[in-house]
Parts: sequence; structure tokens; C-alpha cells
Amino acid sequence: MNARTFMQSYKRFKGRRPFRRFLLEFNTGERVPILHPEAVVEFPEFLVYRHPKGGYRLFDSTSVCQLLDDESFDTK
Repeated sequence: MNARTFMQSYKRFKGRRPFRRFLLEFNTGERVPILHPEAVVEFPEFLVYRHPKGGYRLFDSTSVCQLLDDESFDTK
């Protein structure tokens, strides 16, 4: 996914009202649950995800292959 496509999609998912959780799926197949609209902070060159139980992950938009709208995913 290119940077522009990712940011457009991410902002739409994040901006839904009421907010609904979603997943970021990385090129590795790993999925990260976005449980709050402020879980990811955007910077010009990268993004930072804060895990609900602590810890951070830095990534760029090209490492994401898709955003998934799935209310049934496991958040453990």
C-alpha cells in the first residue's frame, strides 16, 4: 500500500463516528488492533502505535497491506 492510499484509508477508519475498532495488517501478516482513535500518532515519515498494555511500535505506511473492519477480532 502506498503512503497516500494508506493515509486516506487510515483517516477514514479513524474518523468514523461513533468510532469502531479496526485492524492494521502488516506485510508480515501480523495484525494490530486499533481500539481507540488516538492509538496511532502520525508523523511526517512514520507512525507510532501505542499498545493498550504498554509499549510502542514505529512503522511506515508502506509496511501496511490492509485495514480491516472486523468487530469480531480477538484483542488479547
